[in-house]
Amino acid sequence: MLARMSTPTFAINAILAADGSVPDWIELLPAGPSISGRDGRSWTLGDPNAIVRAFRSHDGPIPIDWEHASEVRAPNGLDAPAAGWITEMEVRDGAVWGRAEWTAPAANQISAKQYRFLSPVFTYSKADHQIMALLSAGLTNQPNLKMTALN
Repeated sequence: MLARMSTPTFAINAILAADGSVPDWIELLPAGPSISGRDGRSWTLGDPNAIVRAFRSHDGPIPIDWEHASEVRAPNGLDAPAAGWITEMEVRDGAVWGRAEWTAPAANQISAKQYRFLSPVFTYSKADHQIMALLSAGLTNQPNLKMTALN
């Protein structure tokens, strides 16, 4: 059984390029199999390729927003503009990485270090906390997972 998390999970491992440009490829989920958050919650990423397969079957990009607006604001009828879009996904050394196409405002904020981290929202099995699919991601400054900053 899949269950959407009630509290967003935070993570990213993408390094700002030496020339100050924003990263094209960003780490969406760290290598597993065990993933633990600063808040004490934990999940399992036993098959990172399953996340990539789920993305490819989704048939469209996954949104990146600000502070999980798609999860928090949109259900209340409020705006949730995109900061970018995850358009490709692959596994690198057990971690899940995605190609991000940033909007101009988000690229400017990342470059200016106004936002430093990305936080994925994913579904997972209630029974074993196995991560099943990535739904969206939000720019944030309070990541739950210990990862490298965007800048």
